[in-house]
Amino acid sequence: MSAKMEESEQRIARMKDYLLGVVNGDKVIAELLFYCVGRVELRSGADLKTRQMTEALDMLSEVIHIADWLRVCVNENATWLKNVDEQDRPKKLLKFGTMASITAEADRFFRRRRSSNPNEIKISKRDEELHFDLGDGWWLVKLLTATALDRESQLMQHCIGQGAYDKRLADEHASFLSLRDPFGMPHATLEIYKDAVVQFQGKQNASPIPKYVARCLPYFQSGQFAGLPKNVIKDVDGVVHTIYDLPEVLRVDGRIHIDDTVENLRLPNVIEATGSIQLGGRPCENTPKSVKAGGNLIIEGVVLDRLPDELSVAGDISLRGSIISKLPENLTVSGGLYLDRSAITQLPRGLTVRGLLGLAQTSVDHLPVDLRCSSIDISFTSIDRFDTAVFLADDGQQNSRSLKACSSALTEIVGEPRFWDIDLAGSQFTRLPDNLRVNSQLNISNTAIAEIQGTIEVFSITGKDCAGLHIGLSEIAGSLDLTNSHVSMPETFSCLSAFLRGVTFVAAPRINAMDRIVFADGPIPDLNATTVDFRPRQDTRIEGNISAYYLEVASDVDFLGENVNAKSVKVGWAAPISLSDTRELILKEGSLRSALSGFTTGPTGILGSGTLQRAIQSMSRTGQEGRNIVTIEDPPEYFVPFVDVAGQADRRR
Repeated sequence: MSAKMEESEQRIARMKDYLLGVVNGDKVIAELLFYCVGRVELRSGADLKTRQMTEALDMLSEVIHIADWLRVCVNENATWLKNVDEQDRPKKLLKFGTMASITAEADRFFRRRRSSNPNEIKISKRDEELHFDLGDGWWLVKLLTATALDRESQLMQHCIGQGAYDKRLADEHASFLSLRDPFGMPHATLEIYKDAVVQFQGKQNASPIPKYVARCLPYFQSGQFAGLPKNVIKDVDGVVHTIYDLPEVLRVDGRIHIDDTVENLRLPNVIEATGSIQLGGRPCENTPKSVKAGGNLIIEGVVLDRLPDELSVAGDISLRGSIISKLPENLTVSGGLYLDRSAITQLPRGLTVRGLLGLAQTSVDHLPVDLRCSSIDISFTSIDRFDTAVFLADDGQQNSRSLKACSSALTEIVGEPRFWDIDLAGSQFTRLPDNLRVNSQLNISNTAIAEIQGTIEVFSITGKDCAGLHIGLSEIAGSLDLTNSHVSMPETFSCLSAFLRGVTFVAAPRINAMDRIVFADGPIPDLNATTVDFRPRQDTRIEGNISAYYLEVASDVDFLGENVNAKSVKVGWAAPISLSDTRELILKEGSLRSALSGFTTGPTGILGSGTLQRAIQSMSRTGQEGRNIVTIEDPPEYFVPFVDVAGQADRRR
């Protein structure tokens, strides 16, 4: 697997884990969230590993609001859930292009629900009970029934009612509280799960008004909460504060996150945390004099227009998208310095960054001669010259001496051309240095680079969308990706794995791969690998000199040439069959579609349940009316969403 593919899969996994956490482990709702929220955010380039993701997804209430809409639709078996694409994804969720459009759809749904039931909902004593006395006639009231949730939803104009949370009432770890004034009117709603405040919402799902947050402080002070709402902070002495009324010196054991829609929020003069400090939201009234973070420091957007005078940060500093336009001279950053999309136009003298220096999408047009960093990202900048002297002394760590210059004006590299990895995709670069050394990935996709010289040392090569590329090397130890490229190369080329979708060769080489070769359409060169995968291929004929232990093909393949050799053939999700059985099946039936039928049996751990699930999902995509699918499995391991499968009803309950 190429480094880029592995990185992409890691981003997807982080997103799925995040969404699963948002919905407290509800896999069906998390999957639906991924199809809309996850897809939109990943397409924007967001990543939970960086602050780029939290800039978009720190609006946790927005994601929860969308999840509430999806939960009601699943509970009521909405018809649009069954209108799916070939991958079983509801088409309705795939039409959204932004978070705003998804939220708007959820808003419209709940507005329609409220308008269809305009009369005030009546409750009885069994629906609510007094939970915590806040003083001066104010109480936190516990909501006990679906009727109580519906009334709270009606009065607060948010979505706790209408069935979205009814099932959670039976969970002994979950509780729903309403902040009530002396007249019994609600002003905020809280969801508590175990020892954490999961949600703290005002009217219409907005943040509660500051005075109502302050009203709840006695409750937050009374309990040992592992998680407090974002507008409440507990200091090292155990005293809780609202972010609207912080002391002049704030010290916290853990992380600090201050991000609110209130303008001219006053920050403490001194902020210290053993963990990370994150400041975002509307412009603040002041800039702290001193900030000390045991983790990272993140300053986002317009919250501050300059850095604090005294700065001590053990980890990364991120100013992504901020309006801060100047850095102090002789600044040393212990971790990475992320300035992407910020107002920075020029780097200061004496800047040292022991991690990655991120300058993507800034107006910086040159690098100071005394700049030092471990790695650098100059993507989408007008920087046209890079001197490897900026790299700190090689500490032997992975990713040191990495250069990312995607879609940049870079045309020249001077100094010792030795890198961990180098990404020139879409840049103005035209010729690689003859003595280039790349320990990991070289990416020259969509560039005018015409040759990868035989004198170059590289582990993996990605050269997508390259016209007239010549590869002078006869082998690499890593992966080769030549998707949609026109390539010439030696008669024999060896690598770990190869991805050859849409590639055309000047002269067909013999490609040997220790692991896998993926080949799509076009004339097939000589291929030799542990696994040769033709599943992306549209052409139903497979012929040529092919040698593999495993051959993977689509079910519509109708011809295997006589020089195709494999130990076994895997058709779609079906269990492997021998090459002779494959040829016989093609001869008898004209294709391999019937290989997708049969029994799945065997002991635990042979992937029988997973195969069964994929088979059902595949069959559900054929759209044949009246099809009835019966599964026999005890106990059932998977619930297959949006498919009417006999015997799954008990699983749902």
